[in-house]
Amino acid sequence: MVAKKSFSSLPFFLLCWALLLIRLPPLYIFLINSAFLSSYSIARYVLLGLFLNMIYVFFKEKKVLTINRAHIFFIAVYFLSQSISIINALNVAEFMSRYMTVVFGIISFVLVYVEVNTKERLRVILDVLLISIIGNITFQAIIYFQIPVLYSFYKSIANEKYLLDIEINMQRMKYFVDVYDAALIPIIFYILVKTNKNFVKMVLLCISFVVTIFTVVSNFRSQFVVLLVSTISAIMVLTRHFTRLIGILFLVIILFFAIQIVSTQSKINSIDRLVSPGIGDITTLTDRLYYWNTAIYIGSSYPLFGIGLGNFYDYIPKNIYPIIDKRNNPFKATWVHPHNVFIGHFVESGAFGLISFCVLLIFFIQKDFRILHTNSHVMQIVVASFWSLFLFSLINPAVTLNYTILFWTLRAIIANSDKYLLYSIDK
Repeated sequence: MVAKKSFSSLPFFLLCWALLLIRLPPLYIFLINSAFLSSYSIARYVLLGLFLNMIYVFFKEKKVLTINRAHIFFIAVYFLSQSISIINALNVAEFMSRYMTVVFGIISFVLVYVEVNTKERLRVILDVLLISIIGNITFQAIIYFQIPVLYSFYKSIANEKYLLDIEINMQRMKYFVDVYDAALIPIIFYILVKTNKNFVKMVLLCISFVVTIFTVVSNFRSQFVVLLVSTISAIMVLTRHFTRLIGILFLVIILFFAIQIVSTQSKINSIDRLVSPGIGDITTLTDRLYYWNTAIYIGSSYPLFGIGLGNFYDYIPKNIYPIIDKRNNPFKATWVHPHNVFIGHFVESGAFGLISFCVLLIFFIQKDFRILHTNSHVMQIVVASFWSLFLFSLINPAVTLNYTILFWTLRAIIANSDKYLLYSIDK
């Protein structure tokens, strides 16, 4: 009944579908190989249409956006810093591609803030995120096990650029590049604790277990770290003091079985790379230091406004690998970003972009500390998921549409916390 009542609003219904499409891999859902008809493009059309319609309605009915003025100011300054970085861009096409991701991220923030304005709609959005996790698990299984017919069909409908990224990483024994399900573990746990249906509880336990396994086999250490942080955060929020030890023990047991299963199927996994790194694993860490030093060196030449969004690869020395070297494709894919959100902001949008981003984060932190001192488990869970998601950006590029939309969606939910009746939503 709650979902039916919430979906009676067409804009909210379309918003949910757009968010779901972006949370899944980019596909040609109409079986037409055209960038204009990919699932991500369709989601963008929907978000843009909803945003323009919202502006029309607000002007027509003379409504006022009730968002906190500090939110508007800090986001506007941040948006300006990203916009003005075009001044030094060598590759305008790459700038516009990245810039549109920023634009749609902020559009999603505004739409979620306006539409997800009741606790019933919040529950629906959490369900949408849960459904997206199930969808991602399905696609991950098809990719990892390369189920013959399904994998061939997947390759025929997947976006070429995304598929190339997957295949490059698969050659390096890395999987699930643009998947952030580990950060949403707190939401799975919240729904698990609040539901009274045993079947649903079993399904959610299975989902959390599968997410754990895929996180381990992904061979991305960052994903495993995020999994630990998000799971422990969920346990701390949802359990009382005397049951936290049991919850953490349960996590250890799940991880133990996951490792045992993975060790029989895969020669390398995220935990091995974290606990006992090989020469190649150490090299990737030293490479990151090199990315950071290179980015700081380049950014120092354009200290105020940076080199432009998406232009990092265009500014780095091209004599590191010969153009004809077979490593050129993974090299180019790796060097799209310096692999740290703060250094990335400095080199791409200068001191203006870095400072505006840091101030925005400080504002977020102040808001979240207040939420952590309330009795609202659901908002604390969303805060845990947000900062778990943010962990990815410290050592991996955080510039994809999937990451950006999820980042701003979670932030809009947190910004709307007062509308969700903080002290009663969990009852």
